[in-house]
Amino acid sequence: MWELFQKIAKYNITPNECLYLFSIKEKITSAFVSGETELPSLIAKGYLKMDSNIVITAEGKKIINTLD
Repeated sequence: MWELFQKIAKYNITPNECLYLFSIKEKITSAFVSGETELPSLIAKGYLKMDSNIVITAEGKKIINTLD
């Protein structure tokens, strides 16, 4: 578990942002996080972007591939 937190910290994201990013990838909702705070932050960091839907950027996909 500690290794996971170290990897998450490397990308300057919180555990909730990580969970939200994976929920976007899997197209599911989580009862534990909402997009109210995580979405704007992940967009600002360049891991997500808004088109007509939420899209994972290449940098976001890199994080997912590293952690998955």
